[in-house]
Amino acid sequence: EEEVNRVAKLLNIKDYLNFKINEISGGTARKVNIARALTLKPDILLLDEPFIELDEESRRGIMDIFNEMKGEITMVITTHYPEEFYNLANKVYFLTPKPMRIKEVKE
Repeated sequence: EEEVNRVAKLLNIKDYLNFKINEISGGTARKVNIARALTLKPDILLLDEPFIELDEESRRGIMDIFNEMKGEITMVITTHYPEEFYNLANKVYFLTPKPMRIKEVKE
């Protein structure tokens, strides 16, 4: 419960802990999903388009959290906007259209 409250506070969703998922916005639901994953303290975190439906303030807040976790957790992030993650990433893989292949790697 302590870890849930800590992560909920970090993601600014503490007021929504007792809401049902269909009672909150898409952006808040996205933050709830990230909070669920972070609460488990995983070694690897897979994030598929983590900033979809988030406002700019939420994006910055979550990016700050991801930056604080850098070096503690491996994150695999899929996105159509890799520039958002350049400062966070050790490596960025660019893929070709189907059939997908690695086109370029930036370190």
